[in-house]
Amino acid sequence: MSNTLMYSTVTLVKFIIDKYLLQIASAATRKLKVMLLKIKSIDLGVAEW
Repeated sequence: MSNTLMYSTVTLVKFIIDKYLLQIASAATRKLKVMLLKIKSIDLGVAEW
């Protein structure tokens, strides 16, 4: 296995992992925002009582 091939494989794997992690992170952030909004609306609902 040549060094060039090894390097390009590692680079490709890193790139895929980075993209994948980014997608997971953005999905998690979206879920967190929704959860926070729900918590806020529950708090407001409780406050209105």
